Amino acid sequence: MFLSYVGAVNRNAVSEALAFHTPDAEFGDFMTWATAHAADELNRLMPGGLFRYDGEAAEDWLELLARYAVR
Repeated sequence: MFLSYVGAVNRNAVSEALAFHTPDAEFGDFMTWATAHAADELNRLMPGGLFRYDGEAAEDWLELLARYAVR
């Protein structure tokens, strides 16, 4: 039971810490552009407004950032 409690506390601490680093705060202009020009991709990469942490998403983020860079 103690380990379950520790796990829950750690998950809550991580969730709270991530809440302060919103995509808009970290990416500013890019997120504004992506919302306007790549909304479907953005929704797939951030279901429910949360980053997906997997290899496929990482590659897709790089492609989207490259499109933004050459706009």
